[in-house]
Amino acid sequence: MLCTGPRMTFAGGNPQRGTYVHQMEIYYPPYLFDSNNQLAQRPTISSAPSSISYGNAFTVQTSDAASINHVVLVRNGTVTHAFGMDQREVELSFTAQSGSLTVTAPPNGNIAPPGYYMLFLLNSSGVPSLATFVQVISQPDFSVAATPSSRTVPPGTGTSYSVSVTPSNGFSGNVTFNVSGLPSGATPTFSPSSVTGSGSSTLSVSTSNSTTPGSYPLTLTATSGSLTHTAQITLDVADFSITASPSSQTVRRGSKTSFTVSVTALGPYSAATSFSVSGLPTRTSSSFSPTSVAGTGNTILTISTKPRTTTGTYPLTIKAIGGGLSHSSTVNLVIN
Repeated sequence: MLCTGPRMTFAGGNPQRGTYVHQMEIYYPPYLFDSNNQLAQRPTISSAPSSISYGNAFTVQTSDAASINHVVLVRNGTVTHAFGMDQREVELSFTAQSGSLTVTAPPNGNIAPPGYYMLFLLNSSGVPSLATFVQVISQPDFSVAATPSSRTVPPGTGTSYSVSVTPSNGFSGNVTFNVSGLPSGATPTFSPSSVTGSGSSTLSVSTSNSTTPGSYPLTLTATSGSLTHTAQITLDVADFSITASPSSQTVRRGSKTSFTVSVTALGPYSAATSFSVSGLPTRTSSSFSPTSVAGTGNTILTISTKPRTTTGTYPLTIKAIGGGLSHSSTVNLVIN
């Protein structure tokens, strides 16, 4: 049997020892004929590239572009006896223009291993063109990755990410970097600014005191000539505020009073915040309950006085520390 695209030729045979068949048959499948049983008009390929590379677009010239429904690659079979060990068919996505098709090559070697394929165009009636041969090749390329995927910093500080370039198919080009999506007041630097072939760079991001807390998705772009790849990372700028109420409490000697201390998360702040108080007179004690707050929450500052505590008005400073940040609030304690 000889297969020549949609037409097959059967020649000879040896059904039993000493017996040979001398006839030949040519088989034409039904889709090659129209409704009048005449040979159908087949699409034509005027020109196509001799080679294509994974994931890239290529142009096929054809006067039948408007009627094309399918663009297909057919692997040349590697047949031994009854088994086709290397046969496969891959349909390709495309867009039609006047007199041409823009076709997208297979995405990778898992879908279409490198090698030679027959390229067919099929029209809306399912009639195929004569094939033209194209070679699927592996184009030199690279990938980019960034770690960690997320960093958290207080306003006015900085952090860094590691950026790595991994080559494939013999890539040896120069890769430059850029990052977008940074908040106002944040500045990036890459060290080194580019990588040749394979290697790594450090992306350092500095924020200012005026940078607004929030979670910022960043797009890291790596470019080498016409090749561009991206990686996604996140910059979390986190802060908190503290308030204490009431602003003043009056307590008699030998008794106790309390203030409510509130922590409000700004941006993705979730750290544990601990507390302290200063400015208390002698013969007093204080405690916070709870002793720390994660993210947003409240704690109660209780102040106990003794009978011999000195009377007077005492400004107290309540300090909150968490996530590398420190904020304070001032209240008055009046003892009479």
